[in-house]
Parts: sequence; C-alpha cells; structure tokens
Amino acid sequence: MDEKYKSIIYALVGMFLYVASDTITKLFLATTPVLDISLIRFAVGLPLIAFISPSIRGNRHAVGFTVVNTVNSMAGVYALTAGSLAGFAIASQMRPLFISGFGILFFGAFYSRKTLFLLIAAFALSLVIFSKEPDIHPWANIIFVVTVAFQSASFAAFGSQHSNQDVLGFTGLYNLVGFLTCLSLKFVLWPEQAFAFGTVCINTLNALIALTASLLVIVSYRTQYKVQASSINYLRLPISLALAATLFGETVTTATVIGSLGIVGIVYEIGRSKVDTSPRRLLRQRRERSEA
Repeated sequence: MDEKYKSIIYALVGMFLYVASDTITKLFLATTPVLDISLIRFAVGLPLIAFISPSIRGNRHAVGFTVVNTVNSMAGVYALTAGSLAGFAIASQMRPLFISGFGILFFGAFYSRKTLFLLIAAFALSLVIFSKEPDIHPWANIIFVVTVAFQSASFAAFGSQHSNQDVLGFTGLYNLVGFLTCLSLKFVLWPEQAFAFGTVCINTLNALIALTASLLVIVSYRTQYKVQASSINYLRLPISLALAATLFGETVTTATVIGSLGIVGIVYEIGRSKVDTSPRRLLRQRRERSEA
C-alpha cells in the first residue's frame, strides 16, 4: 500500500479510536473519580518510558512540557465526565489555533496577513460559541479550555526548540510524570478515597484504546504526508457534535454546528499555510548558538 494512504488510514483509525474513548468515558466512567481514570491511563502508557533517551532526561524543557500536558490530560477527563462532550470537542479543536497564536506572539513564527485574519476570526467565533451556548460552557469545559491554552503555549515553545524525532520519548516521560503525579495526589491529598475497582476493567480497556489512538496518530505524523494525516483530525469535531446531540441529549444548535464547521475550515486553512520565521527568532537562535 502507498505510504500516503497508510498515513491517512493510521490517522483515520486513530481519530475514530479517540472518539470511541471519549464516548466510553462519557457513557461508563462519568461517576468514576478523575484521578482513578487518569491513573490507569498513565499506567497503561508507562512502557513508553523505554523510548526516553539520555537527551530527553537531561532536557530542561522536558519537565515543564510534561507537567503542563499532565494537567491538560486530567482536565480533559474532568471535562468529559463533568462537562459536555460538545464543549470538550470544540475546546480540543481550538488547540491548533492557540499554538499558532502563541507561536506568533512569543516564538517568532510568521504567517501571512490572511492567516492572521483567519486566526482572529477563529478565536472570535470560538468565543461566540462558548458564550451563547449554556450546554457547552460548564466550568469543567472552561477549565479545559484554559489548560488547552497552557498546553498550546508549551507546544509552541517545544516546537520552536525541537523536532518530532523524540516524540515517543516525550510521550513516555509524560506518562511517567502523569502516573507519579496521580499516585501522589491519590495517596497524599485524598488517602480516604477508595480506588474505583468496579470500573477498573472498562477503565483499562478505555486507556488502551486511547493509547492505541495516540500511537497511530504519532506513526501517521512521522511521514512526509503529515499534513494530509493531520487533516483527518478535523472530522472529530462534527462526529463528536453528532454524538453529543444523539447519544447524550446535549443541546447542539444549528448555530453551533455552523460555527464549529467554520472553525474546522479555518484551522484547516491555517494548517496549509506556510510558516516562516521572523528576524526576532533568527536573532534568538544565533544568540543561543553562540552561548552554547
């Protein structure tokens, strides 16, 4: 099979597995404590620590990057169990917008005026959707949006410093930090809270589904066709909105659907845009090389 189609198929299967994991969390784990769900998810990903290289262990960006992603992961679980699936899906789709925005503001990324206009329009559209639809912005979803913003800032910083060659190693470190964090919180802050053994089987199965999705997406992005593969992820939002309305009885208005599809279109267009670097970033890179 052609490498391009393999990449697209991996991304497509990964996307559907992510949607399945979100649905399982919402259907069967809504009453399970967030720490218990997160603890199992990070534990299932611990084998990836085998990919942590010495360069990652000694990397000054690694700890901050993994801590922010750990918080975002737990906030995502909280948004799914206590918030709305529609709000979770829309917030997740805002991640590339935040990454582009932080890249422009703080890390020297340069886009055309057209892309800047699209970025502003997408943020405005997202704000309108979240402010007008009460089923989409419960506190759990608002907290998730905030952590998505912080995670995007870390991704923008990480992307300006590193390539994607160590992505499995960083994923392993992320799971290790997440597991130790959840374990500490479980036994130090809430020792009286019993572990939810009643949902451990479905919780573990769901964690394996999410991990498989993550690995498939990573594999699909490690080819020259990662732009085509990444475009598959834009299907996740309309599918999630359909599930939110039909399976969970959430209010998804026509305006929300139109606005969400508008966000998807803008994100896709931004993803196709060519990113250059500003003189500010070039100067910073020269200064860092001279100090090394």
